[in-house]
Amino acid sequence: MTSEKRCCDGALVDIYGSCSLLKQTMELYEQGHIKPIHPITQFEGSKVEDAMRFMQKGNHIGKIVVTLPKSPEALPNQSKKPVFRLCENASYLLVGGLGGIGQAIAVWMAEAGAKEGELLLRTTPYKAQQTDVRPSHIPFPFSWCSRKV
Repeated sequence: MTSEKRCCDGALVDIYGSCSLLKQTMELYEQGHIKPIHPITQFEGSKVEDAMRFMQKGNHIGKIVVTLPKSPEALPNQSKKPVFRLCENASYLLVGGLGGIGQAIAVWMAEAGAKEGELLLRTTPYKAQQTDVRPSHIPFPFSWCSRKV
C-alpha cells in the first residue's frame, strides 16, 4: 500500500499512516496496555454542584464522573426566582418619568402590579394643557407635578 497524503484544514495528513496508528492503538488497548485514567472520583447526579466545585479547585487528578439516576425525578429541582410584586392599592412616585428609562420603569412597575403613579418632573411636559401626558404604552394613569430648578 502506498502512502496517500491529503490536506485537512491546512495540515498534510498521511491517510494510511493514520489508519495504521489507530489500528496499533486499538491492539494495545485490547492487550491491556492502555488503561482508563485513575483515580475516578464519583458524584451522584444530585451532587453535581459539589462535583463542579471539586473540579474548580484544580488540584484533582484523574476523572470526575457524575452518575445520573435512572429517573430524572430523583434529581433536585432548582427553586424558582421569587416574583417581585408591587401593591395594587398604593401610589408610586417616579422622578423624571417621561424619558426612555422612566417610561421603561413605569411599564415594569405596571407589570409588577402598580395601578397608579405620580410623576415628579423638572420641567412642564410639552403639552401642558393636557391633564394626562402619559405615553400610550404606559399601562396605568398618573398625575404629574413640575418644578423649576
